[in-house]
Amino acid sequence: MASKNNMDKVVGQTNKLMAADKQGNQKSRRKSQLPPGTTSGVPASKNVAPSTRSSVSEVPTHRQMVTLENSYKMKPAPEETFSSCKVEKMMADVLETHLKKTEYNKDTCTKLTQELTSIIKTRVKEMGYNRYKLVCSITIGEVGGQSASMASRCVWDDTVDNSACSSFKNDSLYAVALVFAMFCE
Repeated sequence: MASKNNMDKVVGQTNKLMAADKQGNQKSRRKSQLPPGTTSGVPASKNVAPSTRSSVSEVPTHRQMVTLENSYKMKPAPEETFSSCKVEKMMADVLETHLKKTEYNKDTCTKLTQELTSIIKTRVKEMGYNRYKLVCSITIGEVGGQSASMASRCVWDDTVDNSACSSFKNDSLYAVALVFAMFCE
């Protein structure tokens, strides 16, 4: 019976605090305002069901610290440095083989640009540039007497980062492929 009276007191005080919050009166919810013999709104008695007891253990757990060696590299090894000449030759071959007999059509060229960027990006990764972040962009346009200008600017470390550019043109379309390679430390 005493346990029920304690619980009624706690519920009453909780209701008062909630009513004060709704009215804009900020009262502290510190444990010192709860009735003696209670902790966090639950009466301190032996009759508390196991399901309402805290499952937090106060026994300190010891986790073994794993020490890892630094894996970052500030500069690539000479054989890992991005070679724009090799990448430009590869891009020229890809553009030549896929666009040699292609005529410009806005619907097919949309899908073709996505396929070509995927092919070029995959081939660059296969060349062994694992620590580089790659950006591949391809523009395909119709040859029709108009002009087009392209420019790019990058803020990067020019000792390790690089780019490659290749273009292709037939009677119906032109294509410009760009690959930007940024070394990831």
